[in-house]
Amino acid sequence: MPEFLLPLGPFHILLLHLPIGILCAIGFIELCMRSEARAASQSARTWLNTLLLMSTAGTILLGLAYAKYGNYQGEVDDHLWWGLLFGWLVLGLFCFHWAERYFNSDFLRNVYLLNLALAAAAMAYSSHLGGSLVHGEDFLTKPFLGETSGSTEGSGDRPEGLELDEAVELFEAAHLVFERQCVECHGSTKEKGNYRIDLAHRIREAGKSEHAAITPGDPSASELYRRMSLPHGHKDLMPPEEKAPVAAKDIESVRLWIDAGAYWPSQAEQRAVADTHVERGTASMNQVIEQINKTGAKAEYTGWDADSIRVDLGVVTEGELTTALEALHSVADKVQWLDASNLELPEDFYKALPKFTRIERLHLDGSNVRTQDLKALESLENLNYLNLYRTELDDKALNAIAQLKSLKKLYLSGTKLTPTAVEKFKKQNPDIVVIYRE
Repeated sequence: MPEFLLPLGPFHILLLHLPIGILCAIGFIELCMRSEARAASQSARTWLNTLLLMSTAGTILLGLAYAKYGNYQGEVDDHLWWGLLFGWLVLGLFCFHWAERYFNSDFLRNVYLLNLALAAAAMAYSSHLGGSLVHGEDFLTKPFLGETSGSTEGSGDRPEGLELDEAVELFEAAHLVFERQCVECHGSTKEKGNYRIDLAHRIREAGKSEHAAITPGDPSASELYRRMSLPHGHKDLMPPEEKAPVAAKDIESVRLWIDAGAYWPSQAEQRAVADTHVERGTASMNQVIEQINKTGAKAEYTGWDADSIRVDLGVVTEGELTTALEALHSVADKVQWLDASNLELPEDFYKALPKFTRIERLHLDGSNVRTQDLKALESLENLNYLNLYRTELDDKALNAIAQLKSLKKLYLSGTKLTPTAVEKFKKQNPDIVVIYRE
């Protein structure tokens, strides 16, 4: 699959509607119009069959790109084969149309109509399988079941001995990990493996693996925790190797939540704890953290007695990024961990990075970072972790990265860097663990 096609993969979901509409138009002409009218529209029939063939080919090509771009594995096999079958039937439809037109045979017309019926059936089933991949196997019934992202209800009785404020704190720490690392593929719009973890009752259900994502009180029996904890390179590791890994402290947050009973507090309980929570840090710092959190981003202290903070901009509400960055700049020297993944960051953000003197971890994966922007990182003496996965950086970026003296771990998968340049960088910087896949 050519690399330049991969970013176009998501357009598969847009383009697929074209062959569906064209096939319906062909069906209307062939089955609902009288023979005289059908004969008069011979040119239109030919054009429709030609457009159907071309749009189907484009849809299949972008579908293959989307499967690779979205890191789908074996779960797309059925959809793939039914989609290819539909493609072959469309090709047959095109050929039989021309044969019927040339020979004017009733037999060939009947074969053409049979081919049309089979193509419609293959299209319907392939579309259903595609919808199940993106929205979950029960996507047709969801509107009637009232399932939405972020349920307001809790997950039953709170375990005995677990205070509400502690339960909420454990939940919020684990839930932040889910929002940042998991919900993109296991949420309201996509349910890979038939797992969904943004709803209290769904997170305890078994997916295609037939293992429950969460078993309250037993991390070892929880499939989600097991896969997060697998060693680097394991085929079952989640998130997949080429995506940003879950930090050890985040895995521990998930473990602690499950071990304490995996209680999912209602929104009313979360608000009640927020209203009575003991203040930490200074009043001015708490005010800035509150301002950042109001934008949908997540800011919190790195520890109970710490004066440093960790900030996740990756979950910021659309249209609120500028507000979040303005608040963040006022406490730049307190930020120890910053996630700015999957964002179109303004130039001022990169210019302000030298002010983040205490930063140790920086996520720029999926962002618009350019080679010239990396020069701003050179003054960050404590930066030991840098994630540049799925960015547009090329080989020139390695010269700037080599200037980061404290760097210990670097993610470069999904970039435009060449294997030769990366291997050379590894040899020149043996102390840096480099994660790279083409």
